Amino acid sequence: MKTIATFRTLAEADMARSVLENAGIPAFIADQGQYTAGYGPVTGGARLQVSEQQELQAQQMLLESNAAVLPE
Repeated sequence: MKTIATFRTLAEADMARSVLENAGIPAFIADQGQYTAGYGPVTGGARLQVSEQQELQAQQMLLESNAAVLPE
């Protein structure tokens, strides 16, 4: 799995995940458990991950959707 974006909130990450999954790209929020426990904002954001084979396609899809991504 490759991290393609990091988001300030779990809600933003979940919206981006939905965009990708609606386009047929399986996506995973790596830090979802930490956010649920209340530690997410301290860890630097929620990381959205996809398979390495779909990394470029997923990044392009997020750019086109104007997802609010934290700068790397």
